[in-house]
Amino acid sequence: MFWKYELSARQPNIVEIDADCEIIGSHASYSLYFTTLSFSGISQLKKINDSAFQNKNFKKFEFEKCPLLEEIGANAFAKCNIKILDLSFCRNLKLIKENSFDESEIEILSLPSSIVELGEGAFGYCYNLREINIPSDINLIKIPNLLFAKTKISSFTITAKVADIQMGAFNGCPLLKDIYFDETNQNIVRRNDCLFSSDLNKIIAIYPNVTEVILPLTLEEIGIYSFSNSYLKSIVIPSTAKKIRKYAFYTAKINEIVFQDDSQLEIIEEFALATISELKLNLSLLKKLSTIESYALFSCNPIVFPENDLFKEIYPAFGNIISSEIPSQVTHIHDDTFIYSRYLSYIGFKENSQLAFIGKNAFSGTNLYKIDIPKSVIIINDRAFYECKRLKYVYFPDDSILKFIGQEAFISCNIESFYIPMRVMNISVSAFSYECYINIQTSPSNSFFFSDRNCLYTGQNQSIFRFLSQNNDFFSVPSFIKEIGKGSFRGSNIERIFISNNVTIIHDYAFYQCPLKVIEFEKNSQLKEIRSYAFAFSNITNFYVPQHVTKLASMAFFGSKLENITFSQESEIFEISSNAFENCKISNIFIPSSLKIIGDNAFKSCTSLNNITFADNSVLESIGEHAFESLSIIHINIPSSVRFIGAYAFYKCNILTEISLSEDSQLESIADHSFESLPIISFLIPSHVRSIGEYAFNKCNSLRSITLAENGVLVNIGSHAFEAIPIVSISIPSSVRVIGPYAFYKCNKLTDIQFSNESNLEELGDYSFEASSLRSIVIPSSVTVIGNNAFSKCSSLTSVIFNSNSHILKLLSNSFILTKISIISFPSSLVFIGDNAFKSVKLSKIEFAGNSSLQYIGSYAFYETSINSLKIPSSVEFIGELAFGNVIADDITLSNTSNLTEIGYKAFCSINASSVILSNVIKIGEEEFFKVIIGSICIPSTVEIIEKNAFGSSTIETITFQNNSQLRSIASSAFYQVIMKSISIPASVEFIGDNAFSSSKLEKVFFEKDSN
Repeated sequence: MFWKYELSARQPNIVEIDADCEIIGSHASYSLYFTTLSFSGISQLKKINDSAFQNKNFKKFEFEKCPLLEEIGANAFAKCNIKILDLSFCRNLKLIKENSFDESEIEILSLPSSIVELGEGAFGYCYNLREINIPSDINLIKIPNLLFAKTKISSFTITAKVADIQMGAFNGCPLLKDIYFDETNQNIVRRNDCLFSSDLNKIIAIYPNVTEVILPLTLEEIGIYSFSNSYLKSIVIPSTAKKIRKYAFYTAKINEIVFQDDSQLEIIEEFALATISELKLNLSLLKKLSTIESYALFSCNPIVFPENDLFKEIYPAFGNIISSEIPSQVTHIHDDTFIYSRYLSYIGFKENSQLAFIGKNAFSGTNLYKIDIPKSVIIINDRAFYECKRLKYVYFPDDSILKFIGQEAFISCNIESFYIPMRVMNISVSAFSYECYINIQTSPSNSFFFSDRNCLYTGQNQSIFRFLSQNNDFFSVPSFIKEIGKGSFRGSNIERIFISNNVTIIHDYAFYQCPLKVIEFEKNSQLKEIRSYAFAFSNITNFYVPQHVTKLASMAFFGSKLENITFSQESEIFEISSNAFENCKISNIFIPSSLKIIGDNAFKSCTSLNNITFADNSVLESIGEHAFESLSIIHINIPSSVRFIGAYAFYKCNILTEISLSEDSQLESIADHSFESLPIISFLIPSHVRSIGEYAFNKCNSLRSITLAENGVLVNIGSHAFEAIPIVSISIPSSVRVIGPYAFYKCNKLTDIQFSNESNLEELGDYSFEASSLRSIVIPSSVTVIGNNAFSKCSSLTSVIFNSNSHILKLLSNSFILTKISIISFPSSLVFIGDNAFKSVKLSKIEFAGNSSLQYIGSYAFYETSINSLKIPSSVEFIGELAFGNVIADDITLSNTSNLTEIGYKAFCSINASSVILSNVIKIGEEEFFKVIIGSICIPSTVEIIEKNAFGSSTIETITFQNNSQLRSIASSAFYQVIMKSISIPASVEFIGDNAFSSSKLEKVFFEKDSN
């Protein structure tokens, strides 16, 4: 596959395909904008893939240049502006896939005889298409749905080999008057303005504007789209017909369908009779009809269902139905069957109904006022009657075998009373709306539910299922109750409640959004769990947590009006889960000793909370993310048992000035953002802390003292951890291995940093000390990498010392830019000096160890430095662009044993040195020594090329070439404007370019004997 395009500057709207490709790929022209396609070599093209030119604004594709084309993909030319489409030259074209030219501007279409298959909608919605030229010998077998939909064609010829026509092929063709038929076609028979299969078993299509038709008694199948959009007023379906295929009468204008006696009809497929609003349909006498597929009868009204033993399941099929009787043999009403049939006001069930299953959303959004549920129904599924806003009465017979009522089954109904039959064993807590009062009564024989005037109870787990009393504002929980069920008081008017001591669980949403103000527990309460949202958004102001409660679940009191929370002296509380007290009005809390976990957001946004006290023998281990965010505390004493403090734990505690951690603290990790932006003044990092997370103390603008335990196990200081804090000095323990990016960024008061002699530090991250006020630093010998901009903009930094046993490998880009270092000695281990590392630093002395391993000196690395003397180590292999540009030096030497293989553009541009010694260099690059001031330079024998402007505009007094020079080429302007007065050109030189010595001060030029 090959797709090549070239956009011409002079012709910006032309795309040119100029290669002999066989395939143009999917979306090949994506992101290109053009009006013309030009071809110079597509004679080998065999396939144009899907969407290759979709949505392109061009008017012509040169198909005459594609004799080998076999396939055009789906949407390949959809929405293009091609007006005349002549494919007759493509004699190998067999397949045009679905929607290939959909919504294009075609007016005239010509097809080749080689076509075997046209995809659905291939030329559909070509609103201007008025003329189709199809050869009589075309190999086309099927005319698919929507092939010429919404076009302006007035006639069409069914050719000899066509065996199948879907009448939707001509959907919305108002000008189509004539369909001609090739009499040699042996697959299709024309009879009475209809097209049938040759054996008359299947009707394929009806001619346009036909209003009356008689179907043969041999008919077994009414084909797909066969009567779609037809103008028939009525039709008689022969008894022999077994199938009405999908979309057969879709949007037809018919208002009566009659089925002959003894009909053999077995199936009505999806959308077969859909959107025929005037059709009255009686299917009751169809003894063989077993299946009506989804939406087969959508909008038909009324409908009388078949009453036979085969028809047992009803699928979604209806829209405007007003009423219906469900036959007795039906066992299943499936999901969405009558969903939002907004006119449906009555559903009846025939006597002896066998209905067992009412599916999800089966009657959702209907206009039912009452319904009698047959005794055979076992399951009423989720949202079965959801938003039936008029539904007031639901009746069950005494002997109902109903077992299950699903979630939201009767939500948003108008039900005032509800009877629970004797076999019901499972009712979803959300089956009924919480906001409205329902009088629920139960069968005396039901062993799973029972009720009194106050509550509906579940007998199995002795739980309050739903509070029923509309007017009571006080309730005392009976002593036999062990659980207060999920959402049981939600939406009630209860203001006070007494909970007996046998209750062990208060379930999710139990008092959610209640006006509950007072809750009392009986002495010796056995309550163990308060689950999620149990008191969320309630009006409760005071709460006593009984002794045996071990967990307050997530959101338990979220958004409530809680002001005081009290735990028993012997509290067994183990966990306060996430968001448990978020957005409450608590002002003070005492945390019992038993608590081990404070979850994420546990006290978040309790803006009145100004005091948190932990028991002396606290076993708290974890404080979750955002746990104390946005509080009004000034001081907090964190128990020594705490091992983890989560991200943003104290975020936005804007007046928290003191956080106390004991010397024996077990804290192991300080997570990201834990203390960010707090006004704390000092902080002790305990000895067990292994990591300080990102932004942990970022922008603590009052933090003047950070103490890191010397005997600690701290390994990692995260990025931005201490950014912009006003510390003056800090000692980094020997255990630290990584100081992350921006760790001490903009600490503009920081003048001193100390590392232990036994330091294990390996990496100083990017920007780690940028813009600090450090004056000097000794880099620990263990450090291998100093990151990008690590010490950049440290304008007071004058001294950087590497130990003699240093393991430093890399100084990355900008690492010391804009510092005031004057002398630096690089250890032998150093391999890499990055771009701009010492750019514009007023270095006066650079020393490389005698056994230096340095290999790489980056671009601008020492640009504009003031080095007295520079000897570049023999190990150096690469010197980057302007690496030593504008350097002032007495002499620059590249060792005689140099490995240097590449010198970048202007690497030594504008240097000022008394001499430069090069060796082993193969090439002196473009402008490499441009505008230099050099007393003398010796070109080594290894140099083969001196490139353009290599020494241009330079002040060089003497240039010499080593004996046995290999120099072959001196490029144009190589020595332009140099001031030397004489030069001896080696014999090996073969080429001297234009202006090579132009405007120089040369007086004498010598060519060696035997010059080339």
